[in-house]
Amino acid sequence: GSTQTELPANVTSRFQGTYENTTGSQMGTVTIDIVETPDGSVTGNIIFQSSGSNCLRNAPVTGTSTGFNLSLTADQAGLLFTTTVTVTTASGFSSETVTISTTGRVGSTSVTNSDGSTTSTVVTSEQTTGTLNMTFTITNNGANLGGTYVVSGNTCSNQSGSGDMTLIRS
Repeated sequence: GSTQTELPANVTSRFQGTYENTTGSQMGTVTIDIVETPDGSVTGNIIFQSSGSNCLRNAPVTGTSTGFNLSLTADQAGLLFTTTVTVTTASGFSSETVTISTTGRVGSTSVTNSDGSTTSTVVTSEQTTGTLNMTFTITNNGANLGGTYVVSGNTCSNQSGSGDMTLIRS
């Protein structure tokens, strides 16, 4: 048979993997760097790289490890930037792309392209609050984390406010 072990105590652990919200509208890669003390306290950082719009922000994490369970929280307060890019052809047809991120610079630009089309970019921001709560099960001798997340508070909440994360120790 196989045996399972908890996270190693007093050792920095880096886990990398994926996240996706329950509606499938926001996803990407996630890296969690953590260290666990002998009493089960966990501290570290979480970093997101989205495959498009993202409402989850990079942040310090704190939590606890009990047996084969890991619970982490991360403050999600800060500015949330919305970028809208509109391309209008010379004949008047337009298309719009909207992305949401945790970094940006507020402002607007408009450029006329050589084909007569125009590209307009508008970036706005809003202040958000909230907490990202993550719960994982530790498997494969401490090499894998699998679990769920829920965002509470005034964030764009990854549309549904919850999703799944799957990570592997790297």
